[in-house]
Order: sequence, then C-alpha cells, then structure tokens
Amino acid sequence: KNSDFSNLYTRSVQIKDSYGNIDITSNSFSSPVQKQNYILEHVVIGSCPNADIKINNNHFSNIPYQNADFGISAISGFGLGKSGGSVTVENNIIDYAGRNNSGKHRLYAIDFYDDCDNLKISRNILKNVMWGGIRFNGTSENVEISGNKIQVRNPDDTGTITSSTTQRNKIFKNISIINNEIFSLKPLNIAILLQNQYKDCCVENVLVENNTLIDS
Repeated sequence: KNSDFSNLYTRSVQIKDSYGNIDITSNSFSSPVQKQNYILEHVVIGSCPNADIKINNNHFSNIPYQNADFGISAISGFGLGKSGGSVTVENNIIDYAGRNNSGKHRLYAIDFYDDCDNLKISRNILKNVMWGGIRFNGTSENVEISGNKIQVRNPDDTGTITSSTTQRNKIFKNISIINNEIFSLKPLNIAILLQNQYKDCCVENVLVENNTLIDS
C-alpha cells in the first residue's frame, strides 16, 4: 500500500505460489522507455489459485513510448481464481502500456492468461494503449469486464478486449463485457474479440452489452 515504484528494471511486484488475501492498493508505478522486450511488468501474480486478490486504486504511468516491441504490461497473472479464489482489478489508471509479440512474451496492459477464473475488471482507465487493453486467454468461467474506459493508440492484432480458449478448456461460460468505452486513435482496431477454436469446449451465457465503440 501507498508505495512508489519507479525506474522499472524487470518487475516491480511479483507474487507466486501463495494463498490468502493479496492486496496491492494505492501505489504508483512508472517506467522509463525500455530497451528489452521480455520481462517488463509492474505487477505479476501467478499460480495462486485459492487466493483472494485485489489490485485496486493504483496508478501506472510510464514514459511515453512509440515502439510496442519494448512495451510494459501493468498487471498480469496466471493460474488464479480457482477453488474459491478470485481476482478483482478496479479503479486503476494506466497510461502507456502493452507489448507486442516481437519478443518472447506479448502482454496486454491488463493480461490474465493460462486459466484464470472468477475475474472482475471494472472502472479502470487505460490511456495510450500500445498493444491490447484487457486479455483473459484460457479462462473457463465467471468473468466481468465492466465500466472500463480504454483509449487505443496502437491497435494490436486481435482485440482490445479479448479471450481465446485453449485445448484444455472444457467450458467458456458466464462472461460479461458491459458498459465499457473503447476509443481508437488509429483505424483497423478490433474492439472486442472472443474466440473458441475447439468443438469440445462448451460456450454458454456470454453477454456483450451497452459498450461504446468509437472509431474501431
């Protein structure tokens, strides 16, 4: 809480293989323009399936950059929200974030992958997104993405809000993407993309409603 992380080298906060309550609240994070393209994330939480995780009211303000090869992810996580665990990401401000696939690991401004369930991502402000706003690849169930305001400066190759199933997913259900605003500063931006590529994965109860999409 109430900490200042500046001059990012690789990662500011990394928590793995933990449980209980994890709160990252009211902090400031910043990064200069970077010259490497693999490990550049402010907050990483992984393999904590039973933890109750809250990442709220933080400010991620990076020095403006033009090359998404060397972009910074604000928040990323994997293997979360199982067996009673949950993840809440609310009321954060993120300015200049997102890294493309030129390096070994692309990551969106907010990126949960490799099977994260029970996600709530709401009321965040994302400005100057350089490669993807919110991704939740490999998710099975229970996701709410609501009330976020996202400004895209450099469109990615999939969608500003996106998820893809993986071969091990048996279900993709209870997904709500509502009341978000996506404003693109460049053409050829895809606003929302959800894709299931496997016939044995059951899709049900997916709601995309009341979103405002400008110049996508």
